[in-house]
Amino acid sequence: MSSDKIIKSFNLFLDSHNVRNNDKGDDIVYSLARNPINASDGQVIKISLQNFNMYRNFYTINANNNKLNIHNTSTNANIVLSLDSKNYKTIRQVANNLKDKFLAALSLTESSSTVLPAATDSMDATSDRIITITAVVSTSHGFTAGDLLLQSYQDNDSAELLGGKKILSAYQSDTTNSSYTISYPNATTIKIVGFYPAQRSTEEYVYLRTDLPNSNLESASLSAAKSDHSAHIVNSNILARLPMGFEFIHYDANYPDEYFIETQSKHISEIRLQLRDSKDRSLPTIDSTQNTNIGNIKFTCVLKVEVIQKFIPNNLETQHPVSTIPGTKLSGTNYVMDRFSKF
Repeated sequence: MSSDKIIKSFNLFLDSHNVRNNDKGDDIVYSLARNPINASDGQVIKISLQNFNMYRNFYTINANNNKLNIHNTSTNANIVLSLDSKNYKTIRQVANNLKDKFLAALSLTESSSTVLPAATDSMDATSDRIITITAVVSTSHGFTAGDLLLQSYQDNDSAELLGGKKILSAYQSDTTNSSYTISYPNATTIKIVGFYPAQRSTEEYVYLRTDLPNSNLESASLSAAKSDHSAHIVNSNILARLPMGFEFIHYDANYPDEYFIETQSKHISEIRLQLRDSKDRSLPTIDSTQNTNIGNIKFTCVLKVEVIQKFIPNNLETQHPVSTIPGTKLSGTNYVMDRFSKF
């Protein structure tokens, strides 16, 4: 049976609206200088998340998953391609945007096209969800087999979004591999096909992180967009992960210890909370002001703080020695040793 005893318990209600100084709506330091949290010897401070709410005012397709590279093997040239950052209702809409951006990057004018999945295919439709684009252009495109590579590098999540094969080498360094198949049925037609089912988004959760030292652990891939040691387990600053909806990000604790940390600090005068994605990247704001005090990236949450007695420390407790030596005169000053005196 656990001998833990709760010495103190209280709720901490937090709001990131109206931030000041260098704080942001998704990265804020709360000062506890007037009400610090303290623990004595044998005690720990436990902090758990009880409730979290925010509007999801950032797009499912964004700077973290919308970037591709077109490499021309004949000229060794690279063209950066970025999908429009916004929400998409269907994969067909995502595929159409890819088609438009691809043709525009190559300065080609579309005459007609066929795009799959179908416009009527929802996420639960009977479909393989593999993007297939067949675009007919108004003039000869001038390309032959192997001329173009459409690449999704590992520093961006576009491969997961579009169902492509991720390029693991450094950005724009690969001159032989394509994330998608590109073929040319004739002089005016270009066909692009993915390898895997496509998605409308690439993040399932928002991660709430803190700067308080604690004993939580995580896989290394949760702290880096690209990691050679993703299976390694490292120390973590994650307090909780929050399921992402299309309008809200909401969480209520299902049981008391679902998401918590036991911090190694004995004195807490400030707490930093950050909202990050699954690779420890900032939330994909629309511009640099969206998470400031004039923007609308904000959150509220409730933290439960407990000071817990883990054990009773064994302090060395001894009585002062009692001297039997009578008072002695040293250097002209009388010193009387008894059980109340000490040198």
